[in-house]
Amino acid sequence: AQINVAINSIRDKFGSGSLPATEAREQIQDILSTYASVVRTSRGLEEGVQRLNEVQSQGIRIDQNGLAYVLESLNMMEVGMLILEAARQRPESRGTHLFFRKEDDLILVPKDERWQKYIVLKKGDDGVMCEIQKPVRQM
Repeated sequence: AQINVAINSIRDKFGSGSLPATEAREQIQDILSTYASVVRTSRGLEEGVQRLNEVQSQGIRIDQNGLAYVLESLNMMEVGMLILEAARQRPESRGTHLFFRKEDDLILVPKDERWQKYIVLKKGDDGVMCEIQKPVRQM
């Protein structure tokens, strides 16, 4: 009985969005593959955040794929925002990820003290919060 109440509550919450879950998921995947892939630019990351915010503002509704699909799609959107925000906080090329301030301006950063840090992302009431932490060296 309690499970049915919870399921109905969740269904009510996700029934009012204008974007079917399947379409929302396709848009989220397209945004992340376009703007948060291996090659990134400042402008692209900003545009990616803007486009994800647009998807989020439309709201996602249940479609033929059911409730679990909606919940997965919402989680994809949250993770996508975290990925974009982490990339915005680290404007450098590292490993296979290439960062360009502009389309033709590759930024290669040598082993620089400024980039020897962790970026911890947390979801807050006002959106994503970034917390910079220094690595802990064990002896």
